[in-house]
Parts: sequence; structure tokens; C-alpha cells
Amino acid sequence: FAGDIARAAADMPAARGHYDAILGLVPDNVGALAGLCRLAILAHDRARAIALIDRLTGRDEPLGAGQLLTIATLMDWLDQPSAATTLRHRALRLEAEYAHRLAAEVDAALGRSERPGPPIGPRARGAPTNPAGTSVISPKIGGVGADHAIAPVLEPITESTAEVPVDPRVIDILRRDFGYEQLRAGQAAVIANVIAGRDTLAIMPTGAGKSLTFQIPAIVREGITLVLSPLIALMKDQFDSLPPAIQARTALLNSSQPADEQRRVMHGLAAGEYKMIYAAPERLRQYSFLAALRAGGTSLVVVDEAHCISLWGHDFRPDYLTIPFALRELGNPPLLAITATATTRMAAGIKEGFGRELAEIRTSVFRANLFYEAHALQDREQKVQRAVEICRAERGAGIVYVRSRKDAEAIAGILRDRGVGAVPYHAGLDSTTRGANQERFMSDQARVVVATTAFGMGVNKADVRFIIHLSPTPSLEAYAQESGRAGRDGQAARCVLLATKSDRGTLTRMARRDAQAIDTLRRIYAGLKQAATGAWAIVAPDSLLRWQPLDPEADDEADPRIALGLLSQAKLVKRHADMPVSYTIQGIQRPAPDLDPPPDPLWPALAAWLDPGATDLPTTVRTNEALQALGCTPDELVRVLSSLPGLSVREGPRQACFELLPAGADAAMRIEQVLARVRQDADARIQQVLGYVQARRCRHVLLANHLGEGLANCDVSCDICHPAGATTAASQPVAASERSSFTADDAMEVLEAIRSLSFALGKPGLTKFLLGSVESRVRADRSPSFGRLAGMRKSVVERLIDKLLEDGFIEHYLDREYRLLRLTQRGRHAQPDDLAGYDSRQPLPRSAGSPNGDEGNGASADDEDLFHRLRAWRRERAGQDAVPPYVVSSDQGLRAVAEMRPHDAATLLDVPGFGPAKVEKYGPEILAVIAGVPDSAPAPG
Repeated sequence: FAGDIARAAADMPAARGHYDAILGLVPDNVGALAGLCRLAILAHDRARAIALIDRLTGRDEPLGAGQLLTIATLMDWLDQPSAATTLRHRALRLEAEYAHRLAAEVDAALGRSERPGPPIGPRARGAPTNPAGTSVISPKIGGVGADHAIAPVLEPITESTAEVPVDPRVIDILRRDFGYEQLRAGQAAVIANVIAGRDTLAIMPTGAGKSLTFQIPAIVREGITLVLSPLIALMKDQFDSLPPAIQARTALLNSSQPADEQRRVMHGLAAGEYKMIYAAPERLRQYSFLAALRAGGTSLVVVDEAHCISLWGHDFRPDYLTIPFALRELGNPPLLAITATATTRMAAGIKEGFGRELAEIRTSVFRANLFYEAHALQDREQKVQRAVEICRAERGAGIVYVRSRKDAEAIAGILRDRGVGAVPYHAGLDSTTRGANQERFMSDQARVVVATTAFGMGVNKADVRFIIHLSPTPSLEAYAQESGRAGRDGQAARCVLLATKSDRGTLTRMARRDAQAIDTLRRIYAGLKQAATGAWAIVAPDSLLRWQPLDPEADDEADPRIALGLLSQAKLVKRHADMPVSYTIQGIQRPAPDLDPPPDPLWPALAAWLDPGATDLPTTVRTNEALQALGCTPDELVRVLSSLPGLSVREGPRQACFELLPAGADAAMRIEQVLARVRQDADARIQQVLGYVQARRCRHVLLANHLGEGLANCDVSCDICHPAGATTAASQPVAASERSSFTADDAMEVLEAIRSLSFALGKPGLTKFLLGSVESRVRADRSPSFGRLAGMRKSVVERLIDKLLEDGFIEHYLDREYRLLRLTQRGRHAQPDDLAGYDSRQPLPRSAGSPNGDEGNGASADDEDLFHRLRAWRRERAGQDAVPPYVVSSDQGLRAVAEMRPHDAATLLDVPGFGPAKVEKYGPEILAVIAGVPDSAPAPG
């Protein structure tokens, strides 16, 4: 302690004397050796510092977690990030083992059942510690080491800081302005590339320090660095975290700023007052912005979230397609594209999107503080139960990802009912509510946010302690990205994926929806041709489909954006940067005969087409007509209109610009090939996600391999390598409900449940209540009937309620927009003898209840057959009525009909989306279609 005080006071001789005195008494004292190592580093005596670290790691006594972390910091200072990561990995394992022992002691003191045994790493099970193709690093950096004491870890993909020449100016800025002593692995390589002017793709996981890779070069390089970011929140967060000296030379430009502030920033940009400017990609549509960037001298363009340019990335954004055009307008400055996760194929898509050969630098996706686990469960009930248990057991902030807006609302309500502060977040909320819910989560007023994938990008909350996915994501890279939002502060966090057998069917339906059908592509292509003049169409993509689903929950209608991407892959359409639908031009003059050369090669043709001698008034022209008449590209038209002095040009509203390419005789075959490839890719992605759930390999290895990285088993950071690591693991799932028949006693339980409640429930709510479902908003404190039919299948309870309705014991009634259940006079006086006909123990037919049915079963082939028959009927009926198909029913509604199989008008009313008017108009035809498809029957024998 005296040595540390002396060192802090810059009295190095006194500090050395204190440390040497301790070593005279205890030769391998960790604190004294570490102190001398710090003195050697400060004196730039690298050889002595390495020798001291070798003494530390070679001592006979095992090191504690805190001591390992101290040595890891020293290794960072000595440009040894690989060895530092190794020691931090081991420290994390020691802390987990200690936490497990402590928890076991607490359990024993409280008389609870014993927890699972101590952590069992892969070495103890005989698994190889060094898979083929990976390197295992020892922290030994001098002549003596302790290889046996160190767990194997990942070989960093990029060079370590020590192996990359670092510009001295970089280190000066890093230490003086940012307060860091050393760069992390990968940062040095990216910074070196950027300073050298090489186009680069940096793939660095969340928390790897991506922002430093362009903020430091922005100061070192001459000129302006343009940083393109998709969300205002991302820009503002990075701007606010800049050191004051750098922030003073940085500007933001976004739509949330007042007009006068935007003008001030633009003026300063053109005058070269800034070193760095943050803006959104859509700002590149404004040629005044491009002109200011040119005037100021743009020397580097940085694209954050670069995967957004890939049509098949998990977050494609059309505005990113403007960037390649803008790069040309700015004189093709160097490009740094940054993303957190990208497969090898996606990285190729990013390079293709920007049209550049980008030098690729990847850093390890492995984050030892994230504990990954996956659970294959029986049904949705077990999923929700597990999610609730984890949310209640874990401490700190958490995110629960769900598939639908409805689930976001429902699960948030269930958590609140059980004492967990939770808020929903999804695109269906109005912006005020959505923003308020996000702020409550960010400020720790709400501990958990239940969200669709609309939540995440732009949300910078470092202390998320757990992330639960209630269902698998459409791809493994999407899961890596979303789960990576946990534990950004470097502290332990938990990532849990829940799945059931029916998830395969759901993911497949989602993929088929996205793949589009031939008739959808034809409709969108026809819409483009109708909007086009010659080869050019400038149109809003959403207008290419003349109808949209009315149901806000519907997500199964065609997405024009995806369809246009398919047409592009089939080489039928090429998308350009967004263009104004029209230009209003004034000040047109015929080119002087002696003007040689003209201001722009295209100007004579444009002047002749505009016929400036006809009038001096403003002339409005449609952009697609100009492109066709002049035979030019959008870039060339923009160039000529911006190059003529004295010309006044006013733009109309901007929309997407498409060029129709020659179709060719093989167009149909090309479309079929694209669709087949999309289906194959989707099936492969689904298999990868579900394979991750079922696999018995290290989860970190599976994720890393998918993202192109070789990795040794983590030993301690997933449920495969370390089953006891989930210290707040939920209870084991119970067996799925098996009863497939009901009795008269069960029927009496239903009637008693309705009688016992002081308020009415609908059929779905009553079913959940009787089953004792975790999703029931009515619990046992409201009625002793809660969970009385818990051993029964959901579909059987629904069928029992249907039969009581048919027999007149209960009835539906409307309370505002809700269809509720109540006892009839017959039901109020019912006795067991009145229900003697219900005493059957034979399996019952499929229920006409929930559209989900029993989740574990998935959709049958008969369901799919009926669904397609219903779609054919809808198409024919829509044609007869001269209305869009969605007016008859959405795909979601038809799928619910196929799964629920209503047998009369009353049960058709139970199908979501079918009200009295629709049932009256279409009911007989729908029931006739259903009657023409045989019900599923059990296999003989």
C-alpha cells in the first residue's frame, strides 16, 4: 500500500524500495510484483515488465480472480490483448465457481434442495480443448509460463496491437483525449487501414469499441469525416460521448434540429469548420448537403450499421442505396463500413452493395461475460412460464423479444401481474407511447421491456443483464446481433432462447411469406411498368400493391421491398438513388453557338428538349420523362441541372427510382431460379437456428462458426460447457398436458368456473383460466376454479366449451366489442345428471378454438391443403365482387380458419377477423370449402 502511494506521488525510488522490501519477506507476493511491473512499464522497460509478469503467472500458488484481472490489465499495457483476454476468461470462471459454491451454501443453510454439481468443463468430459483449425494461446509472454493454469480461448482474428504499426499521433489522441492507455484487438488494424486511405469493412461485436476506429482517424486525417448512421439516437449518443476537444469540432445534422441550426451547420461544413459530421443516409438525397461536403473537403466516409445496405441483411434500409451515388459525387473518398455481425455471405453482400473491394477486418465475436443457453420446451405455455420465472429470478434490466405486437402487450401484462415492472414496445404503438416506454426502460423505471425486433438499434443501455427470446429468430446472425445487446458494460449477462416443435412451422410460414409468390411479383412488376415512362419509373414502392391489410396484426401480406429485391436479383429491375418525381425549372436559355465546350455535355440536348424559347415562365417536367427523352442516367440529369449558372431548379417530392431492364426470353426461368434459391436459403437459415437449439456443442462455438470464426470451447459461458452456470435457472418443464377427452365432471367445472367469477370472460380467457395457464390474467385469488382442468389439452377444453354452447348451458353475449360467456337458465340449474352425455373418454375431434391449437403439434398437411383451397376461393370471390382479396379476408384469417375448422356460423364467429357481417356474407361459402376437405384422422393401429 505504501509503495502504491509513493508511485501515485511520482516518487518511484521510494515505491521500488517498498516493493523490494515486501519481496524480501515474501518472494512471490502478487501485489509487490505487480507494483514493480507498473514501474517498469512507466520506465518503458518492456523486458523487465515481461519478466515480472512471467514470475506472476509462474508462481506455485493459484491466482485469485482479482489478481488475474490485475495481471490482465498489465498485459493490455504491454500490447498483449490475447493473453489479457485469456486471464479475464479464467477470472470469470473462478467468479462463477465461487458464486456457485456460495449459492450452494445459502441453499444448504435455508434447507433447500441441493443445486447441480460444480462446473464441468469440456476437458473433464473428455472433449478436445483445441478443435481443429483453431489456435490456443498461453499467456506466457516471457521465458517462464504456467500453461497448465490457463483455459484455452480464441485466437483473435485480426492482428494484435503489438503486431500492427500504430501512428504515434493515434496513441497521443487515445491517451490525451479519450483517456485510454491502449487500443483493443482489431482497433489498431482498422485505424491503420483508415489512416492509410484503404477501403475497409470492420466487423466488430457490440462493445468492441467501433467508434474509436473512425473518431481518432477523423482527427489525424486532413479534411472532413462524414459519419452516416441510421438513427438520430445513435448519432446523439456518439456525439454526447465525445471528448470536449473533439466534440467542439464535430457537428450533428438531422431532422430534429430547427431549420436555422441546420443552416448554420451547413455553412460551417462548407467553410471547413468541422472535422467530423454525423448525418443520416437520407440526407445524401439533398444536393445542397453534397455541395457543402465537397466545398469543405470530405476525406473519409464512415457507414455505421453497414449491413443495412444488403437486401438480405436482417435490417435492410433502402436509404443506404443512396450512399454509392454520393461517394461518386464526393470524389470517391475512402470508405469505412462498420457492422457488429455479418456472415461471410453477408459481408460479400455489403461489398457488392457499396461496389468496392473492402479490406475485411474481423474481431472475435466471443464475449466471455455472456452466458448463452437454449431450451427446447413442449408448448407455448412452458415458454411463457420459463420467461416469467427468469424475469422474476434475475436482477437488473432485461429484454424479452417476441414475434408479434399482441405478444408484446400480453407478456408485459403477465409480468406486471407477477410483480415485474415491464412495458411493451412495438411498431403498433403511437410514437409518444413508444418513446415514453423506451425512456422508462432506459431510466430504470421499468425493469423489463417486452419488444418486437423494432426495439434495439439505437438503444444504448449498457447494463442489460438478461435477454430472452420467446421464439427463435429467422436467422442465427439476427440472434447473435439481438442477444449481443446484453452485458455491454462487460459484466455477466444471460442470453436465453426458448423454442418448441411448432416454431419450425411458424418460421417456415414467415419465410414463405417473404419469398413471395409468382403472382405477387407479376403484380408488382406490372405496377412498375404502368408507372414507367419507357424504362424509368419513379414511384413509392407501397403504391405498387393496390391494397394493404386492414388488420394491424396482419403480417402475411406481400412486402413490395422484398419483391423488388427479387426482381433485381432476376435482373429485371435496377434501383437507383431516390429522385424527385418532377423538377420545376426557370431561367432556361438556349446555349450560345460560340460556347465551346458547353457547361455540361448533356446541356444542348436538355435545352432543345425543354424548348426555352417557348416561355420565360417556370417549366415543370416529370423526371422519368426527362430520363427517357434524353437517354441519360439519373446521375447525369442531376449533374447537368446543378452545373448551369443562373438556372433555378425546384425539386418535387422524392420517391424510389427504378430502371426497367430488358426482360429477355428467359425472364420466367430467372424468376423461378431466384425464388428457388430464396426458399433454399430460408430453409437453411431455419435449420441453423433450430440446430443451435438442439445442438450439444458449445453455443459460443456455434455462433462464432456461423459468423466465420474458429473458436475453442468456452468452458464456462454456456449451458453446454457449464450446465450449472445458469445460477437462476428456472424449474424443469413439466410434461405437456395429455388428457384428450372430457367427462361430465369436467363440464360441471366449466359451469362452476363461470358461476364463481364476479366478471365475465371470453372463450380464450376462460380456457386459460381453467388450464391454470401462466397467460391467464385471472388467478387463483379470484376463484377456486383456477387450474381445475390443468391436466387437459387446450384443444379439448375449447371443444368442451363449444359443446356447452351448442347444448344451451352457456351463451355468448356482446359487451361493447367483446364476445363474453355467461350461464343460461339451463346452465344455472344444471345438475350432474343433466351432463351424463358428456361422460365419454374417447379422443375428441379437433377443436374450433384457438388459431394456435396445441403449439407442440404444428400445422398439419391437411391444414395447409385447406388453407390453399381457401385462398383459391378468396381469389375467385374477390374477382366476382371486384374488390381486393384482403376485403374478403387476410391470409392470417384464412390460416386461422384452416386450423380452427369452424363447423357452423357460431363457431366461425370465434375466428379472429370474422365478425357478424363477414360471417353473414361469406360464411356459407367458407363452410362449404371446409366441408370439402376431410378432417385429420388418427392413423390406424
